Amino acid sequence: MLSSNLETLGANAFGGCTLLRAVYNFENTKVTGILPHTFQGCTRLWNISLPQKLETIGENAFRS
Repeated sequence: MLSSNLETLGANAFGGCTLLRAVYNFENTKVTGILPHTFQGCTRLWNISLPQKLETIGENAFRS
């Protein structure tokens, strides 16, 4: 579960986390952008609700 005070997820923050299946509370964060490669390689990620304030999604952010 992510903190509602979260403002930034760094590039490659979850990159290669092959066991990551879901990201909870992401829609309630202050994140406005998902940087490149943030979730790249998260091949089992199946549940994520994007933040309402999301403006940009970086290159290969969700690439498997």
